[in-house]
Amino acid sequence: MQPGEVFRTLYLWRHEKARGRKRPAACLLVKAPPLAYLYPITSTMPPPVVGRGTRVFIVLPETEAHRVNQPETSFLILDEVNICREDDLRQPGRLVQLGSFSPDFFDKTARLALAALKAPALAPA
Repeated sequence: MQPGEVFRTLYLWRHEKARGRKRPAACLLVKAPPLAYLYPITSTMPPPVVGRGTRVFIVLPETEAHRVNQPETSFLILDEVNICREDDLRQPGRLVQLGSFSPDFFDKTARLALAALKAPALAPA
């Protein structure tokens, strides 16, 4: 697993967690051993969060969406993250690689993700 790689995996959004719904989703994987941070990618505009309002996300440039096999209009959510142990991702079939972001785009994204993670309103999923 290299920086900037995007995978298909089971990812629970907050609203799906409440309903118990699971679906395969695309996520950016950011490793910080022994932890892994999974940031969801969606083709739907992220809705506001009750009590928090504004969301932190990036609209993927068309070239980056193409690199990771996502629709032209895709959003990388940075204010919602699943955190797990890196070892948990090694289970067979847990991750299916979809592609990789360019190094420049990943660097920009990593800085924004770190800032969002440090924001007091962010609570990991």
